[in-house]
Amino acid sequence: PKIYTWFPVEFEGYDPEWYHNFEMIDKAFTFTQFAVDQAAICLRKLFTDEEEAVKQVAKLTVLPRGINHAFAPIDEPVNALRERMTGGSIFLNDSFVFLNAYPNTLTSRLDVTMEAFAIFAKDKPNVRLWLHTNGDGHINIFDLAERLNIGDKLGVHTSGKDFPDEPDEEMNLLYNACDA
Repeated sequence: PKIYTWFPVEFEGYDPEWYHNFEMIDKAFTFTQFAVDQAAICLRKLFTDEEEAVKQVAKLTVLPRGINHAFAPIDEPVNALRERMTGGSIFLNDSFVFLNAYPNTLTSRLDVTMEAFAIFAKDKPNVRLWLHTNGDGHINIFDLAERLNIGDKLGVHTSGKDFPDEPDEEMNLLYNACDA
């Protein structure tokens, strides 16, 4: 039988030894070209014979993320959804809310999201950025928010885990409570 695998790659600099049984795999799928490139770097370090390295790297394929059908509109006033999402806070009410629900990693580029939001939000008092992420990670979110002068427009939710791994119902609430 053929062996197919899927794996995420979120960072640069993975240990090539993680791929030490890669020759057993017939095809490997990951979400992005970045992931393929990072895995290829490791495989070229692990398989020092150029012909073998080329053979192993050729097994890597981008398989874009699919659609999750668990998400649907919630028939409830948006401010009520926002208060549920924030545990009763009215911070987001009557604002235009941007959501970014990604881990704080190099590839997620939360810094770019925050920089773009800072440009957009200038002179707009009723816009907010809601980050659903892990607090510690690639960038210090709160320091960057202060440097960009958006600290008063930023909300951050962390699940207390390495990655915000919320049930579909909670993520659906987030998507419904935010505007973009």
